[in-house]
Amino acid sequence: MKAMSSVTSATPATIKRFEPAKAIVGAGLLLLALVVFIDASQLPPPPAAGVGPSAGMRFVAVLLAVLGVGHLVVAVRRGTAEAAAQREPMNWKAVGCVLAGLLALMAALQLQLGFVLGATVLFIATARGFGERRVLRSAAIGLVLNLLVYAFFAKALSLGLPGGPLERLVFG
Repeated sequence: MKAMSSVTSATPATIKRFEPAKAIVGAGLLLLALVVFIDASQLPPPPAAGVGPSAGMRFVAVLLAVLGVGHLVVAVRRGTAEAAAQREPMNWKAVGCVLAGLLALMAALQLQLGFVLGATVLFIATARGFGERRVLRSAAIGLVLNLLVYAFFAKALSLGLPGGPLERLVFG
């Protein structure tokens, strides 16, 4: 009589899963990349020397496309039952903090308060969403980083970012 042996695997069972939310986000990112790329192609050509205004937008379009493909790959990948069971639930408070920061950035730009102020508020909200409790530290770091970003784009690349009172004070 044959001895029956139980088959035990050292690795957890692989399961197939499809995550429609990630697929929708991936498709949305790919669509956004296409829109940005088409919009960039309608900008005037670069001057004889230097980088034109479309270079940054094309770079953003490529990054959005890479993110979109990554989301689609994750949406259809194979995973383990153990990994699926350990997935953490959505942190809606963190998502709300980041969305509030984005709304604050849009409001700051609409009210002509400037890029630096709006982006600093976004930085603070994002840091808060990721669990940072020291608001003044986040504000200082965000302010310095956003002043550097503004200086790079507005002064070094001569691209127009929305300026406000703070930008006029610092950069004249």
